[in-house]
Amino acid sequence: MADMNYMGLDGFVWFMGVVEDRNDPEQLGRVRVRCLGFNSPNLSSIPTSDLPWAHVMHPTTDPSMHGMGKTPSFLVEGGWVVGFFRDVDKQQPVIIGTLPGVPETQGGIESAYNSGFNDPRHKNSNQVNSVGKKQYAKEDDDGETWNAGEASGPITKDGVNYDPKYGDKSYGPYPLGGFVNGIDDEDGVFSRASGHSFGESDTNRLAKGSGHGMLSAKDSAYTKWVLIPHSDQKLDEENPMHKGYGVDPAEDEYVNGGIDIYGNKELLDEAPLDSASSYSTMAGKSDGPNVAPRQSSAPNPIFILENSDINDRESHPHPAAGAPQTVDASHTADAINPLYYSGQDEYTAEKWNEPRTTDKTKGGTTRYAAKYPYNHVFESESGHIKEYDDTPGSERIHEWHRTGTFYEIDADGTKHTRVVGNNYEVIHGTDFVNIKGDVNLTIESNCKTYIKGDWNIQVDGNKYETVKGNVHETYGTTLDSHHHVTLVHGEREETVTKNVIQTYGTTRDKHFHTRLVTGSTNDTVLRNVTETYGTLTSHGRSTTISGTDTKSTGLSTNLTTGTSYNVTTGTSWNLTTGTSWNYTVGTAWDGTTGTTWDHESTGIVTIEGEKIELNP
Repeated sequence: MADMNYMGLDGFVWFMGVVEDRNDPEQLGRVRVRCLGFNSPNLSSIPTSDLPWAHVMHPTTDPSMHGMGKTPSFLVEGGWVVGFFRDVDKQQPVIIGTLPGVPETQGGIESAYNSGFNDPRHKNSNQVNSVGKKQYAKEDDDGETWNAGEASGPITKDGVNYDPKYGDKSYGPYPLGGFVNGIDDEDGVFSRASGHSFGESDTNRLAKGSGHGMLSAKDSAYTKWVLIPHSDQKLDEENPMHKGYGVDPAEDEYVNGGIDIYGNKELLDEAPLDSASSYSTMAGKSDGPNVAPRQSSAPNPIFILENSDINDRESHPHPAAGAPQTVDASHTADAINPLYYSGQDEYTAEKWNEPRTTDKTKGGTTRYAAKYPYNHVFESESGHIKEYDDTPGSERIHEWHRTGTFYEIDADGTKHTRVVGNNYEVIHGTDFVNIKGDVNLTIESNCKTYIKGDWNIQVDGNKYETVKGNVHETYGTTLDSHHHVTLVHGEREETVTKNVIQTYGTTRDKHFHTRLVTGSTNDTVLRNVTETYGTLTSHGRSTTISGTDTKSTGLSTNLTTGTSYNVTTGTSWNLTTGTSWNYTVGTAWDGTTGTTWDHESTGIVTIEGEKIELNP
């Protein structure tokens, strides 16, 4: 009777070996393994292509079915594995794990890539396939296997010459550190951004805290000294502080009157800041409110003197910006960006820095201070990284893309995100955002906001707005239904340093402009005034004065009417001129008084006419 073999009843045969090929034609994550003691290292007798494909066992947390779980397996050429044979002929290996160690020899040398139990992927490898091509050499950018002598000069792809950069994109041969050319270092050695090479532990450098290329790449690209709106400081590249407000910035003292990165109740100095809240449209102006023509000196209007609360330029050139903030958010300050500048505690911070790995947490520990065996690291071949760091005092979660885009959560729970490319976010539902502290937003280019529905903004504190360019605002699209309503429950001050053009309405007989002033109106015009009322003879102007109407001119008053000029007063009409009063009537001058008409003259009264009748 023939022998009957049953899995589990015919003995358990296990092995250790080296992965030599992972390009599974079935894309099942299988690898070719040269098994120690079962296979010869001689590539002539057993080439890599003759090794059987080995299945890779996945953990119970990975179903490895229908695309679920983590697939394919992550085994690379040159790596040591352990497994067992599921058949007596030892042609159906199963891998159950990998074996890290300290590689003693690099892979990119002739003795390695031309011998078994090594990574065969080198352009000088002598292994060939059935048609005589390099079987395991690195593929070029065009997906074709690199073969010496196939091209003279640059390889052409889509009509463009290109260098396949074999050493830069090969991901091996492993272990790293071998020569790209196999015999010299003209093109360098096989390496990775981490700096990991042969002769050191296979444990990731980040897990050991022994230095990693990602750390220096992250910190060298950090953004620093980001200014926020309404700062009164100027950027000084040679000093983390900023020079202040004055005529000569090189000799200016540091100033501290701008908006801080954390809202707080700190006073700039002992001078009162209450008047800062009195500013409305002038608040936050880059040079303060007390500049021409707002200054109360000739030839500017004297009525500015009435507003004593704005004459504090010497104490606070930017009073609105220097005022204490409505809400105190200083409790949210961290060690990365404290409320006060380090070493200059008299200055509150008006700029912020991006976190670095060497910054401190609130507890005083370094943000990245990984110690073995607490940091658990995953790193892909191209350099993508995930870390779950349990190092006491420096616990972190970190995910890094090889280009430098990443997010990190440090021991304080502070999340740091950097996107080196574009950022896209689409939310198909409702977005709910609640920020307990302040928001510092600096956009170094343009900002476009398109809201297709309503825009509701509520500000419980103050609003400071500065536009250094043009402002164009359009309200409504339908004349009879859209409105613009402004209600100010206090004072309103508006200064225009050049021309003002106001146009009301588009239909002459339908639209109007109504102004109601409950108190007094004071108009001061320092030059000419031209007023035009109506376009037809049927249009008129009516003025009703409940009290006294007083007009005063420095020289003369000229009045011209097309037909008649009618004056009606309830009691009396008083006219006083500095020198003379001349009038010319085209036809007749009629006057009617209810009781008496008194006229007194210290000189001669002359009345000329063809016929003068008094009480006819």
